[in-house]
Amino acid sequence: MTTELLVGKEDDFESGGPQIVLANGREVAVLRVDGTFHAFSNVCLHQGGPVGEGTVLPRVEAVVDENGRLQSEKFSSEILHLICPWHGWEYDLTTGQCVADRSLSLRKYQVKVRSGDVFIVLNEEVAHS
Repeated sequence: MTTELLVGKEDDFESGGPQIVLANGREVAVLRVDGTFHAFSNVCLHQGGPVGEGTVLPRVEAVVDENGRLQSEKFSSEILHLICPWHGWEYDLTTGQCVADRSLSLRKYQVKVRSGDVFIVLNEEVAHS
């Protein structure tokens, strides 16, 4: 069973700025970045920091020469990271996967937009916790 929780109007969400909502006793960070909505548990997997209140930045990528030597670094043009404000743990903005340990992921929520209203989808596990 799934439930949809109204979290606001599309216009309530500034690009990149989080809205923290309470969903059945749990904080969920809802972000709108480049017109796309993302929603994750607002608890960093490191030490419980408010990850959704962190910074969204492009992934840093190494530029290496033909011998594998580092020449410079650049920002990705495709991949964004959500960075926890407490200790800098980074998560892929699309998947919630932890960059430092790919076996860890933030709880991700599906976001639906209908007629200008923004909803997050709560699955049965979350709805009854």
